[in-house]
Amino acid sequence: KPLPVTFRLHSLTKGGGGPGGEAQASALAMLRKELEKDLSKMKSIVSPVPWAPLSEGIYQGTMDKQSLAKDENNTKLAAFLADGVACGLLNRQEVVSMLPV
Repeated sequence: KPLPVTFRLHSLTKGGGGPGGEAQASALAMLRKELEKDLSKMKSIVSPVPWAPLSEGIYQGTMDKQSLAKDENNTKLAAFLADGVACGLLNRQEVVSMLPV
């Protein structure tokens, strides 16, 4: 059985300083808020995993990767994931690799 789509929103508290660091962090914070707003509209197809605190930003979809690409109803989620990965605010990985140790 194919694995469901899973992803983690990155924390904005980690990372280095440097030139433009504060402005970059501010821009990333705004982008993350937009992503989280979009995510809240997709509650029927994506939800936080039950075993992790919400602050960890770990989510799991109700479909696998192939269904995500093929089903027209999942276009918003596919765009959300592509945008999030492109701007560095989330990464996609299997849920078992996100288990706390």
